[in-house]
Amino acid sequence: MHIRTDVRYDRRPRGHSSAPGQGARLVGQAAWEGKEPCMQRRTSTLDALVAQLQQRFGTKAAQRGTALRAPTAATIPTGFAALDHALQDGGIPRGALTEIVGAPTAGASTLVLSTVAQAQAQGDRACFLDLGGTFAAEYAVHCGVQLDALLLVRPATAREAVEIIATLIARHAAGVLAVDSLRHLLAMPQGAQQLAALIRRLRAGAPSSCALLMLNPPPSDFLPARTMPTPQVLAGAAALRLRLTHAHWIFQQQFLVGCESSAEILPPPFTDASARVALSVMFPLQRPLL
Repeated sequence: MHIRTDVRYDRRPRGHSSAPGQGARLVGQAAWEGKEPCMQRRTSTLDALVAQLQQRFGTKAAQRGTALRAPTAATIPTGFAALDHALQDGGIPRGALTEIVGAPTAGASTLVLSTVAQAQAQGDRACFLDLGGTFAAEYAVHCGVQLDALLLVRPATAREAVEIIATLIARHAAGVLAVDSLRHLLAMPQGAQQLAALIRRLRAGAPSSCALLMLNPPPSDFLPARTMPTPQVLAGAAALRLRLTHAHWIFQQQFLVGCESSAEILPPPFTDASARVALSVMFPLQRPLL
């Protein structure tokens, strides 16, 4: 095969007089403008070839080099610098399930929304499964979430929820997928069976770059005792567990402006924390102390 190059270097003999810093000059640069019509024809021919290959073999069979995406980072930052520094590789792992345990006042939902916002900032598609119907759009915006680029899903059954999760991951349709919450999933009819089926499908599926975040609130009186998720319900599936605990409220004069929480990083088998990090969660509006 003959390879032709239109641009070459002119290597001049050592000692040949030339302008300072011009040991090798580019030949053919002055004639570049005359080659523009030729380059346009080549571009047009390449586009036609790509179109023909895609029509015959599918849209993924061929594409121009400029259409290739940059390599995807192995993690998604959470937006909390101290936590990202403590986490391995600087964030939530892609291609894995991360369990986030925390009571409503511990900042678990804030952590999830902040991670979703960081993923969107990286160019990822984001999906939020609102199983309890409690998604707060205004607070999500405060956390940086772009609502117009967010896929908000509210499945009616546990089977629908599992099918949506599995389909989005298998088709690489989302870079981050948040589920709120495991407690609501298990409260649905056949929730435990569907969760087990989801875990089997995720283990058997092809590698994915999607980060699956699953909120797992601790037991409360909101659901019957038999549907309460136990601390080990995702022990065999999750690659990481973050356990958030409310520490104290943050006040400025008479205003409640946020809360301080403690985040424990628990890698498998989730018995001992590898690190503990303090998180400051600030509220969008100052609330007067009543």
